[in-house]
Amino acid sequence: MAGSRGLSRAGILCGIATLGAYGGYLSACTTNAVTVIVTEGSDGSSVLSDSGMAVSLEDAGADAADGNSDAAFDSGSLYPDGGMGGPYFTSCLTQLAFADVRKVLRFYTVIQYAPAADGGDTLNLTMTPMRGFDPDAGPIDGVTGKPSGELVVPDNFSLTFARGPAIPVAGSVDQTGAFTANMGNVSLSSEANPISGRPIKIENTLLKGRFASSTDTFCSTLSGQVVVPIQQPLTASDNICLFVPLKDGDPLPVQVKADFVCNVQ
Repeated sequence: MAGSRGLSRAGILCGIATLGAYGGYLSACTTNAVTVIVTEGSDGSSVLSDSGMAVSLEDAGADAADGNSDAAFDSGSLYPDGGMGGPYFTSCLTQLAFADVRKVLRFYTVIQYAPAADGGDTLNLTMTPMRGFDPDAGPIDGVTGKPSGELVVPDNFSLTFARGPAIPVAGSVDQTGAFTANMGNVSLSSEANPISGRPIKIENTLLKGRFASSTDTFCSTLSGQVVVPIQQPLTASDNICLFVPLKDGDPLPVQVKADFVCNVQ
Protein backbone atom coordinates (compact mmCIF):
# COMPACT_ATOMS: atom_id res chain seq x y z
CA MET A 1 0.00 0.00 0.00
CA ALA A 2 1.36 3.40 -0.93
CA GLY A 3 2.25 5.78 1.86
CA SER A 4 5.04 7.68 3.50
CA ARG A 5 7.05 7.46 6.66
CA GLY A 6 9.75 9.48 8.31
CA LEU A 7 13.05 8.35 9.66
CA SER A 8 16.10 10.10 11.00
CA ARG A 9 18.69 10.10 8.28
CA ALA A 10 21.34 10.07 10.97
CA GLY A 11 23.57 7.71 9.09
CA ILE A 12 23.96 5.89 5.82
CA LEU A 13 27.47 4.55 5.27
CA CYS A 14 31.02 4.81 6.48
CA GLY A 15 34.38 3.25 5.72
CA ILE A 16 36.20 0.53 7.60
CA ALA A 17 39.80 1.66 8.07
CA THR A 18 41.80 4.52 9.47
CA LEU A 19 44.06 6.63 7.27
CA GLY A 20 47.40 5.17 8.37
CA ALA A 21 49.76 7.87 7.13
CA TYR A 22 47.51 10.57 8.53
CA GLY A 23 46.60 8.76 11.75
CA GLY A 24 45.83 10.57 14.95
CA TYR A 25 42.85 12.52 13.62
CA LEU A 26 39.34 11.90 14.84
CA SER A 27 36.69 11.30 12.21
CA ALA A 28 34.88 14.38 11.02
CA CYS A 29 32.49 12.57 8.71
CA THR A 30 29.37 13.79 10.44
CA THR A 31 26.47 16.14 10.11
CA ASN A 32 23.38 17.23 11.96
CA ALA A 33 20.43 14.85 11.76
CA VAL A 34 18.20 15.40 8.75
CA THR A 35 14.61 14.26 8.51
CA VAL A 36 14.06 12.04 5.51
CA ILE A 37 10.64 11.30 4.10
CA VAL A 38 10.38 7.96 2.34
CA THR A 39 7.40 7.76 -0.01
CA GLU A 40 6.53 4.18 -0.82
CA GLY A 41 4.74 3.37 -4.06
CA SER A 42 2.49 0.43 -4.69
CA ASP A 43 5.28 -1.20 -6.67
CA GLY A 44 7.59 -1.12 -3.66
CA SER A 45 9.70 1.77 -4.96
CA SER A 46 10.83 4.55 -2.64
CA VAL A 47 11.62 8.21 -3.14
CA LEU A 48 13.71 10.06 -0.56
CA SER A 49 13.55 13.75 0.17
CA ASP A 50 15.13 15.79 2.93
CA SER A 51 15.72 19.31 4.14
CA GLY A 52 19.03 19.53 2.27
CA MET A 53 21.11 20.78 5.22
CA ALA A 54 24.60 21.90 4.23
CA VAL A 55 27.50 19.95 5.68
CA SER A 56 30.58 21.72 6.98
CA LEU A 57 33.24 19.07 7.52
CA GLU A 58 35.52 21.67 9.07
CA ASP A 59 32.93 22.35 11.79
CA ALA A 60 32.42 18.63 12.24
CA GLY A 61 36.14 18.19 12.75
CA ALA A 62 36.03 20.77 15.53
CA ASP A 63 33.19 18.85 17.20
CA ALA A 64 35.24 15.65 17.03
CA ALA A 65 38.26 17.36 18.53
CA ASP A 66 36.06 18.62 21.39
CA GLY A 67 35.16 15.05 22.23
CA ASN A 68 31.59 15.18 20.93
CA SER A 69 30.70 11.52 20.44
CA ASP A 70 28.14 12.44 17.78
CA ALA A 71 31.02 13.62 15.59
CA ALA A 72 32.66 10.19 15.37
CA PHE A 73 31.64 7.26 13.21
CA ASP A 74 29.31 4.70 14.76
CA SER A 75 29.85 1.21 13.42
CA GLY A 76 26.33 0.07 14.34
CA SER A 77 24.55 -1.08 11.20
CA LEU A 78 21.50 0.66 9.78
CA TYR A 79 19.51 -0.66 6.84
CA PRO A 80 17.17 1.82 5.14
CA ASP A 81 14.11 -0.41 4.61
CA GLY A 82 13.21 1.00 1.21
CA GLY A 83 16.76 1.60 0.01
CA MET A 84 18.32 4.97 -0.64
CA GLY A 85 19.82 6.98 -3.44
CA GLY A 86 20.68 10.34 -4.85
CA PRO A 87 23.64 12.58 -5.73
CA TYR A 88 26.75 12.69 -3.54
CA PHE A 89 29.88 14.80 -3.87
CA THR A 90 32.86 12.44 -3.67
CA SER A 91 36.37 13.59 -2.82
CA CYS A 92 39.27 11.13 -2.61
CA LEU A 93 42.51 12.08 -0.88
CA THR A 94 45.19 9.72 -2.19
CA GLN A 95 48.80 9.05 -1.31
CA LEU A 96 49.77 10.85 -4.51
CA ALA A 97 48.45 14.15 -3.15
CA PHE A 98 50.78 14.08 -0.11
CA ALA A 99 47.97 15.27 2.20
CA ASP A 100 47.22 18.33 0.06
CA VAL A 101 43.40 18.56 0.08
CA ARG A 102 43.50 20.92 -2.90
CA LYS A 103 44.51 17.84 -4.90
CA VAL A 104 41.63 15.52 -4.04
CA LEU A 105 40.09 13.60 -6.90
CA ARG A 106 36.48 14.80 -7.24
CA PHE A 107 33.44 12.95 -8.56
CA TYR A 108 29.77 13.65 -9.10
CA THR A 109 28.35 10.39 -7.75
CA VAL A 110 24.82 9.06 -8.02
CA ILE A 111 24.06 6.25 -5.58
CA GLN A 112 21.37 3.56 -5.59
CA TYR A 113 21.09 1.13 -2.69
CA ALA A 114 18.57 -1.71 -2.99
CA PRO A 115 18.11 -4.07 -0.03
CA ALA A 116 17.06 -7.64 -0.77
CA ALA A 117 14.99 -10.04 1.32
CA ASP A 118 17.68 -12.71 1.09
CA GLY A 119 20.38 -10.37 2.40
CA GLY A 120 22.10 -10.05 -0.98
CA ASP A 121 21.83 -6.26 -0.97
CA THR A 122 23.20 -4.35 -3.95
CA LEU A 123 24.91 -0.98 -4.13
CA ASN A 124 25.36 0.84 -7.44
CA LEU A 125 27.32 4.04 -7.92
CA THR A 126 27.78 6.13 -11.04
CA MET A 127 30.91 8.23 -10.50
CA THR A 128 31.62 11.05 -12.97
CA PRO A 129 35.06 12.71 -12.69
CA MET A 130 34.94 16.46 -12.03
CA ARG A 131 37.28 19.24 -13.10
CA GLY A 132 40.44 19.71 -11.05
CA PHE A 133 43.03 21.11 -13.46
CA ASP A 134 42.95 23.76 -16.21
CA PRO A 135 45.70 23.16 -18.79
CA ASP A 136 45.03 26.53 -20.44
CA ALA A 137 45.67 28.62 -17.32
CA GLY A 138 48.78 29.54 -15.37
CA PRO A 139 52.04 31.22 -16.41
CA ILE A 140 53.54 30.65 -19.84
CA ASP A 141 56.18 27.94 -19.93
CA GLY A 142 59.48 29.40 -21.21
CA VAL A 143 60.33 26.23 -23.15
CA THR A 144 57.02 25.26 -24.73
CA GLY A 145 55.53 28.74 -24.94
CA LYS A 146 52.24 27.31 -23.64
CA PRO A 147 50.40 27.83 -20.34
CA SER A 148 51.73 25.59 -17.58
CA GLY A 149 48.25 24.86 -16.20
CA GLU A 150 46.92 25.31 -12.68
CA LEU A 151 44.73 23.67 -10.05
CA VAL A 152 41.06 24.63 -10.16
CA VAL A 153 38.03 23.88 -8.00
CA PRO A 154 34.57 23.52 -9.56
CA ASP A 155 32.29 26.48 -8.84
CA ASN A 156 29.62 24.16 -7.48
CA PHE A 157 28.30 20.61 -7.50
CA SER A 158 27.18 20.16 -11.09
CA LEU A 159 27.75 17.91 -14.09
CA THR A 160 28.68 21.11 -15.92
CA PHE A 161 32.13 20.45 -14.46
CA ALA A 162 32.31 16.82 -15.59
CA ARG A 163 35.65 15.95 -17.15
CA GLY A 164 35.34 12.45 -18.52
CA PRO A 165 32.79 9.64 -18.89
CA ALA A 166 30.80 8.29 -15.95
CA ILE A 167 32.28 5.26 -14.19
CA PRO A 168 29.73 2.54 -13.30
CA VAL A 169 30.58 0.90 -9.97
CA ALA A 170 28.86 -2.27 -8.76
CA GLY A 171 28.90 -3.22 -5.10
CA SER A 172 27.44 -5.61 -2.57
CA VAL A 173 26.39 -5.22 1.06
CA ASP A 174 26.52 -8.07 3.55
CA GLN A 175 24.30 -8.70 6.58
CA THR A 176 26.65 -6.78 8.89
CA GLY A 177 26.34 -3.65 6.75
CA ALA A 178 29.84 -3.88 5.24
CA PHE A 179 30.07 -3.08 1.55
CA THR A 180 32.59 -3.61 -1.23
CA ALA A 181 32.37 -1.69 -4.52
CA ASN A 182 34.60 -2.51 -7.47
CA MET A 183 35.59 0.46 -9.65
CA GLY A 184 37.75 -1.74 -11.89
CA ASN A 185 40.30 0.04 -14.06
CA VAL A 186 39.85 3.81 -13.80
CA SER A 187 41.19 6.29 -16.37
CA LEU A 188 41.04 10.02 -15.59
CA SER A 189 41.83 12.81 -18.04
CA SER A 190 44.42 15.47 -17.31
CA GLU A 191 41.63 17.94 -16.46
CA ALA A 192 40.27 15.54 -13.81
CA ASN A 193 43.70 15.10 -12.19
CA PRO A 194 44.64 18.04 -9.93
CA ILE A 195 47.63 16.09 -8.61
CA SER A 196 49.81 16.49 -11.70
CA GLY A 197 47.58 17.65 -14.54
CA ARG A 198 48.43 14.50 -16.47
CA PRO A 199 46.21 11.55 -17.44
CA ILE A 200 46.10 8.93 -14.69
CA LYS A 201 45.14 5.26 -14.75
CA ILE A 202 44.44 3.14 -11.68
CA GLU A 203 43.90 -0.61 -12.02
CA ASN A 204 41.92 -2.95 -9.72
CA THR A 205 40.37 0.01 -7.90
CA LEU A 206 38.33 -1.04 -4.87
CA LEU A 207 36.18 0.84 -2.35
CA LYS A 208 35.32 -0.64 1.06
CA GLY A 209 32.98 0.76 3.70
CA ARG A 210 30.14 -0.03 6.11
CA PHE A 211 26.64 1.16 6.91
CA ALA A 212 26.52 3.18 10.12
CA SER A 213 23.93 4.83 12.31
CA SER A 214 25.33 8.24 13.20
CA THR A 215 25.99 10.16 9.97
CA ASP A 216 24.39 10.78 6.59
CA THR A 217 27.84 11.41 5.12
CA PHE A 218 29.79 8.24 4.42
CA CYS A 219 33.34 7.35 3.54
CA SER A 220 35.37 4.47 2.19
CA THR A 221 38.90 3.32 1.77
CA LEU A 222 40.33 3.14 -1.73
CA SER A 223 42.92 0.68 -2.99
CA GLY A 224 44.43 -0.13 -6.36
CA GLN A 225 47.54 0.15 -8.51
CA VAL A 226 48.49 3.35 -10.33
CA VAL A 227 50.06 2.42 -13.67
CA VAL A 228 50.02 5.83 -15.43
CA PRO A 229 51.82 8.25 -15.20
CA ILE A 230 53.83 6.36 -12.54
CA GLN A 231 53.81 2.95 -10.90
CA GLN A 232 52.40 3.29 -7.36
CA PRO A 233 50.35 0.89 -5.22
CA LEU A 234 47.51 2.54 -3.29
CA THR A 235 47.10 1.03 0.16
CA ALA A 236 43.52 1.09 1.45
CA SER A 237 44.38 2.57 4.84
CA ASP A 238 46.25 5.47 3.22
CA ASN A 239 43.56 6.52 0.74
CA ILE A 240 40.16 7.81 1.83
CA CYS A 241 37.08 8.92 -0.11
CA LEU A 242 34.34 11.07 1.44
CA PHE A 243 30.77 11.03 0.12
CA VAL A 244 28.64 14.06 1.01
CA PRO A 245 24.98 14.31 -0.06
CA LEU A 246 24.40 17.46 -2.11
CA LYS A 247 21.82 18.83 -4.49
CA ASP A 248 22.75 19.91 -7.99
CA GLY A 249 24.17 23.43 -7.89
CA ASP A 250 25.08 23.32 -4.18
CA PRO A 251 28.45 24.79 -3.15
CA LEU A 252 31.14 22.22 -2.46
CA PRO A 253 31.83 21.52 1.23
CA VAL A 254 34.92 22.93 2.92
CA GLN A 255 37.20 20.00 3.74
CA VAL A 256 40.46 19.71 5.66
CA LYS A 257 43.02 16.94 5.95
CA ALA A 258 41.64 15.75 9.28
CA ASP A 259 38.31 14.95 7.65
CA PHE A 260 39.81 12.13 5.60
CA VAL A 261 39.68 9.44 8.27
CA CYS A 262 37.18 6.61 8.81
CA ASN A 263 37.26 5.92 12.55
CA VAL A 264 35.34 2.66 12.58
CA GLN A 265 36.06 -0.52 14.51
